[in-house]
Amino acid sequence: MKLPKEGKNVEYKKTEKTLPKSFWETYSSFANTDGGTVYLGVDEPKKGKFIYTGIINPEKIENELITQLRNRNKVSWDLIPEENITTLTIENKKIIQIEIPEAPLSRKPIYLNDNIKNSYIRKGDADQKINNDELKQFISDANIQATDSTPLQGFNLDDLVLNDIEEYKSQYNKFNDDIYSSKESTTDFLLRIGAMVKDRKDGTIRLNEAGLLFFGKYNSIIDKFPGFQLDYVKKNNSNDVNWVNRISSGDMNNPEMNIYRYYRIIFDQIKSGIPQSFDPSDDGTQTNYYKNMSIALREALVNMLMHAYYGSNSSIRILDTKNFLEFRNPGKMLVSKEEFIMGSQSIPRNPRLAVIFRRIGLAERAGSGGQRIYEMTEKIA
Repeated sequence: MKLPKEGKNVEYKKTEKTLPKSFWETYSSFANTDGGTVYLGVDEPKKGKFIYTGIINPEKIENELITQLRNRNKVSWDLIPEENITTLTIENKKIIQIEIPEAPLSRKPIYLNDNIKNSYIRKGDADQKINNDELKQFISDANIQATDSTPLQGFNLDDLVLNDIEEYKSQYNKFNDDIYSSKESTTDFLLRIGAMVKDRKDGTIRLNEAGLLFFGKYNSIIDKFPGFQLDYVKKNNSNDVNWVNRISSGDMNNPEMNIYRYYRIIFDQIKSGIPQSFDPSDDGTQTNYYKNMSIALREALVNMLMHAYYGSNSSIRILDTKNFLEFRNPGKMLVSKEEFIMGSQSIPRNPRLAVIFRRIGLAERAGSGGQRIYEMTEKIA
């Protein structure tokens, strides 16, 4: 049997008689990231060659592992079914293989010693203790339905860019039979699209987090989300130090950049880069290629915005080069990569933002965005 290299999803532990203490940090990090496999009784490769120390009494260590997994003072949740613990024989040495699945969102973070701050994540081939921002994100993801619909105290219509609301109303009327009436107040309209909400505690109508992010003034947004940063960088080459064009929230040219304004400006930017002479479409028409690529780029942009974790200090960023477009946001996808590509389901991190986009035809309820993106990348690969 050939063992894989140690890396993000593989860890080796040198031990012979007992379960090593460092196992639990790796258990937490694998469970909180993408899952992985731990091999006990194997030392890290020296000059590319594994050193098999072997386990003297595999049954003893397996029993110790199962017992501690069930101890809530040791670890917050048991993720390992007994069939995931296997004893192997390699070079006449007994090796224990432990497959650790990724924990469901509702259980993250998996932590140690009855202290949620004793949580780890996997970065490269190392187990690293989570920081406060990462802990906040885990807690937010575990309570995903209570995120961007939260009523805000101390924010009102003065915190919004009214011109952006008017532009949105225009798009709303083009897309919907339910025409916005000039007699309807701005508050009623924002209630209708989900940017404001009735506070069930006292019956008042309040702006919610989605409404602030989507239509807000920059300074108002960062009062609630201090790390809020929307960025677009165009370079000739990804390795270039200098950029050709940059659009960023809060800069001189875009002092009131919110999500809706960013979407409108950046979508025009990335559409302009669609080649006019290259046509890989099946029927040989440039028109279909341009239309389909525009839809795929729109889906990538909208998905980046509505799935981002806005409590992070990391920017939401597009890198635009001659060879590729990279969309990056803070926050792990709430579905698997396979589910995203197949479009089997969609779980937006910010469900109210998704609704606001959907009201003007810019988000697919069925989760087909990933499928569209994948199909177009396959055509140009």
